[in-house]
Amino acid sequence: MQLTKKQKLNRELGKRAKGASQISDTTADIASGKILRAKGGKFVVLCLSEKKEFTCLAKRIILKDFGELLAGDAVDFCKKTSEIIHVQERTNVLIRPPVANLDQVIIVIAQKPAPDYALLDKILIDAFSLDIEPIIVINKVDLEGSEVLIKHIKDIYTNVVGKTNILQTCAKVKQKGARIKGITTLKKKLLNNFSCFAGQSAVGKSALMNALFPNLNLQTGDLSAKIDRGKHTTRYSRIYYEGEKFVCDTPGFSLLDLKNIQANHLSDYYPDYKEFAKKCKFNNCNHIGEIDCNIKAEVEKGTLDKARYERYIAIYNELLECICSQIRTKCKRPNCKNL
Repeated sequence: MQLTKKQKLNRELGKRAKGASQISDTTADIASGKILRAKGGKFVVLCLSEKKEFTCLAKRIILKDFGELLAGDAVDFCKKTSEIIHVQERTNVLIRPPVANLDQVIIVIAQKPAPDYALLDKILIDAFSLDIEPIIVINKVDLEGSEVLIKHIKDIYTNVVGKTNILQTCAKVKQKGARIKGITTLKKKLLNNFSCFAGQSAVGKSALMNALFPNLNLQTGDLSAKIDRGKHTTRYSRIYYEGEKFVCDTPGFSLLDLKNIQANHLSDYYPDYKEFAKKCKFNNCNHIGEIDCNIKAEVEKGTLDKARYERYIAIYNELLECICSQIRTKCKRPNCKNL
């Protein structure tokens, strides 16, 4: 049967109305979220407006164009299809542990296992280079000898991270209802920030997370008696949240590769060297072999810590190994900026 002009017009208007309705429904299903964890090609995304979690997949084109998605990534996703359709621009990326868009990194150390100061310095360098605020937490302060460690950290690192960014905690609760030292102060630091716990294994990161989020019951590990090293209890990076407090628990690690740092800019990430470096003879002084270097002079006088300076030299030489400028060979480390 042939339709009249009026019937054709009504049918066309009906199609347009239906299409507009579908577009409206699709738009309503799009939400902004934060990736809480990524594992096995699936991503647990928190819908920020509803505080509800969705298990999502990512469009192939996103994975192809953007690469690996990380805990902390800000995304747009479709609630109806549980599919990530867009990844917002990152403010920063921490390679190890793999996490994005951090405000703070909480570096946890303890009397046992013995502090790895080279790792501490490297995490600080990484944080400063990415404009992430570092906070040093001295945990297990109930252990014998912790007083010496606390004094040592304050003496050396107060001019690095600031007095208020060195905290003391004891997350081990011996009896129900016992007060957990330093947790209230730490909670205030975490409020309205996205923070990441980092440091060696067995320094108590998971125990601190349990203290911050009492319903977690994360597994905590002890030291390996033979090697005085931690047993890994956190297997992959994941974010826990409460209100506006977002905290990422990460696997412990003992090596950090500073591939994004150029050797001749290393001192830029040593705030405790900044004022002293102004008195060096050369403006571009690397504080290694240059004459009339004020940093070396202050180290000799004891104003600056000798061991931290020796670690600075070791890190500088480590970065120099990537240059290979004389033979023009390519560094094996991807994206190395020291060529």
